[in-house]
Amino acid sequence: MEPTKKPAPIIQMLPCKSTQVSSFGYDPESKTLALQFHGGNEYRYFDVPHETFEALRTCDSVGKFLGASIKGKFKYERMTAGGLGRIVEKDRAA
Repeated sequence: MEPTKKPAPIIQMLPCKSTQVSSFGYDPESKTLALQFHGGNEYRYFDVPHETFEALRTCDSVGKFLGASIKGKFKYERMTAGGLGRIVEKDRAA
């Protein structure tokens, strides 16, 4: 019998003022950060500390914070445009 995979958390998204990111959200139980880009793709970053989410929430520039503190630091999955939840890319190294 195969282990059951936990369903992806439903994350409440918050709109933001950014030229790159349209909204973001965080699930503290799974430590998952979700970012929705203006083009429609959603990225989910895993094992993100709550402090990192709070820093993102209060930063002056979401794009700069993303480049400096998120990208390359956490494993992620890129979901399909439109929020269908189908994984199209996985980062195996972080």
